[in-house]
Amino acid sequence: DEQCPENILEEQCAADLNTWIPKFIAEARRSDGEPCTPKTIHQILSGLLRYMRSIKDDCPNILDKSDPRFRAIQRTCEFVYRSLHKEGVGVQVHHAPLISIE
Repeated sequence: DEQCPENILEEQCAADLNTWIPKFIAEARRSDGEPCTPKTIHQILSGLLRYMRSIKDDCPNILDKSDPRFRAIQRTCEFVYRSLHKEGVGVQVHHAPLISIE
């Protein structure tokens, strides 16, 4: 069984990132075993990108939809987000209570 390189975020190899990040996205779960919401997954990916940029300013942008090197990441996100929404995960809208003039 192949294992993810320990220094994948530091090395920033586009091929490795495009192989392992989709696997992470597909398996992402909360600590209670429930699936993460699409918003949470996106925030995690943003955090990974921020960490990578803290190491190297010109790191590859794994969230750039126009970069063909990361097509697997984009396709996996789209598929997982669509599947989660079909299951009702992350689709609840929370509205603030209305404030009356009284």
